[in-house]
Amino acid sequence: MSGNRIPGHGDHYEVRWWYMAGGVWFDGGSSSTDINNATYNYPTNATRLWVEVIPVSKTYQDGNGNTQSYWSSESVHTEFSVLELPPSQLSAPSVEIEKYNLTAKIENITDAKASYVEFEVVKDDAVFNVGRVEVKTARAIFVCPIDAGGKYRVRCRAINVIGGEDIVGEWSQYSSEAGTIPASPTNVRISIESTKSVRVSWDECSTATSYKVEYATNKLYFDASSEVKSATSETNYCIITGIEQGHEYYFRVQAVNSKGSSSWSDIIYKIVGTKPEPPTTWSLTASAIIGDPMTLYWTHNSQDASKQYEAQIELTINGKANIVTLDTSKEEIKDNETKIYTYDLDLSKYTEGAEILWRVRSRGVSLEYSDWSVQRKINTYAPPTIQLVINGGVSVLEKYPFEIVAKAGPNTQKAINFHISITAESSYRTQDITGKDIIVNYGSTIFNKNISAKGNDLIYYLLPQDCTLENNESYKITVTSSMDSGLTATATMNFTVHWEEVIYYPDAKVAIDRNSVSAYISPICRDAEGAIVEDVVLSVFRREFNGTFTEIASDIPNYGSVSVTDPHPGMDYARYRIVARSKNTNVLSYSDIAAYKVNEPGIIIQWDEEYDSFDSNGNYSPGVHKYRGSMVRLPYNTDTTESSDVDTELVEYIGRKSPVAYFGTQQGITGSWTCEIPRSDKDTIYALRRLQIWMGTVYIREQNGTGYNAFINVTFTNKHDSLIVPVTLTVKRVEGGI
Repeated sequence: MSGNRIPGHGDHYEVRWWYMAGGVWFDGGSSSTDINNATYNYPTNATRLWVEVIPVSKTYQDGNGNTQSYWSSESVHTEFSVLELPPSQLSAPSVEIEKYNLTAKIENITDAKASYVEFEVVKDDAVFNVGRVEVKTARAIFVCPIDAGGKYRVRCRAINVIGGEDIVGEWSQYSSEAGTIPASPTNVRISIESTKSVRVSWDECSTATSYKVEYATNKLYFDASSEVKSATSETNYCIITGIEQGHEYYFRVQAVNSKGSSSWSDIIYKIVGTKPEPPTTWSLTASAIIGDPMTLYWTHNSQDASKQYEAQIELTINGKANIVTLDTSKEEIKDNETKIYTYDLDLSKYTEGAEILWRVRSRGVSLEYSDWSVQRKINTYAPPTIQLVINGGVSVLEKYPFEIVAKAGPNTQKAINFHISITAESSYRTQDITGKDIIVNYGSTIFNKNISAKGNDLIYYLLPQDCTLENNESYKITVTSSMDSGLTATATMNFTVHWEEVIYYPDAKVAIDRNSVSAYISPICRDAEGAIVEDVVLSVFRREFNGTFTEIASDIPNYGSVSVTDPHPGMDYARYRIVARSKNTNVLSYSDIAAYKVNEPGIIIQWDEEYDSFDSNGNYSPGVHKYRGSMVRLPYNTDTTESSDVDTELVEYIGRKSPVAYFGTQQGITGSWTCEIPRSDKDTIYALRRLQIWMGTVYIREQNGTGYNAFINVTFTNKHDSLIVPVTLTVKRVEGGI
């Protein structure tokens, strides 16, 4: 026994006990201890206990030689009912199993506090059943149904019920393990061993010590006729001999152990020595190249679960038939395995154009072959070829067009399609159509195109608009011809790009139409001498508030007099990138022009828009209206609330302290705006009412420079005595538009 000692010169505890029996208190004796707990064995007839404890200090001699205590203390006591204590621990129960019932019993219960006994039945280390039984005549018996094929243990504990509340004792030890009769065998299978024997197999029963197999030629014989035969086995299979071919047989299996026999398995039916179905045949291609290996495939479609013992392959080549016989009787096959059989056909001895017809038949344990399979056809061809010449035999690209010439062969095969691809031979940095730097990795496809063949010859001219090639970089061109034979031929060549570097200086003028708050951009590109470059086309991109680019117009002629309309410039500054693309080499040059101050207040909402991309007359004066559409301005004080619902999923994993976050692409940005419009502002109210019934998306621009497409709902709150009209706009951002 362990406990804490008395601190501060404490010596020991004096403990005194009293017990009540028959309504009278009796002295139960006393004891002393130097730790803070004590035990007491009370009489069996006791109903209540009283305990009194007083701590005693150590002593010392004072100056006069008298014995003194370091301190004094008062006693403490408590009283409690014996009937409210947990009952004593029970011994392990006895267990009996009869067929599908388990009986657990505990007898000679002497503790009067044991009102009930709770039994816990465990099957194969997992709780199977729990039951509660009232104690009668000092014993408790629990009976429950059980499953066959398991091993069971039982433990129990006593329960004292006081005022409707359970006071439980400790669990007993487990009983000894008791077994049941085995479970019925499952997954019974029949396979053919020989012409006069079969193999019966099943899934192993863990509690079985042996098995009994019964078989008959009629399932009605089971349990009713002496025509039923049987065999025993100590493993999960049994070889049955004396089987006659062509007869029907029925089989069933029973598991056995010291507790008895299981119920019978399902009855399995089999006809022994049945003619198989025609094999399933295939090959990986119907077109073969002379000299290349060719493999024929098939499966044996048995009707009696026997494996393939022999197969015959009929080969008809150019009208002459020949049969090849294969002995496969010694090949091992696992249970439930679908065996794929093969035959390698040597094509080296045949000439181009040879036509090969083939089919297969097979037999199992019986001597009867299946019918022939479907006859399949293989055509033989000479290997296809392709000759490739690029740029007239020069492997350096200095200017466009880039000529690609290919010739497919042989003439006995016709090309039906050509595929051209160009891939990078190294990694490098270049620009996309907006002028943004991108990385092209080794092996990346720069260009690919499929061309329907009009013969075995191909001539294709690669032009600047087809792809963007980087100066002083190497590329690989691959041309593949697909022939009417189903075969293909491929040729590759490498080339290097090397052309004269030319620097362009794109620029633009910007003007703002204050009525529609749209911008007119007049792009132009000059060379180092200040002259307008003729062999370039221009593109205009709007730089958005988040750094991305939106294309306004592309392939603009570099006349110096073309005006481009941007219906949605930023309301703080209009920012643009002008990109010049060489029509000769597809090389890009770009310039970010100085931001043009717009300084438009409030919020603008636009919908149902029409506008011209660009005007070759170059009229970008605000007096020339190239924009048409509906628009509402909210110049008033507008209160805005914005929120987002990012597409996120939190997944919890075992072994992780916190969930793992997975993110989609949706940002789910929404907003709510409120403003008050004077009732006298008829134009704004009229525009908002038209917006309220608009069935489509809108474009919204805010004073801080942001702009985006959105779906919008408009709500009015009218009060008869108010000079203002409160308006609420609910905004949901969407994709699309410029």
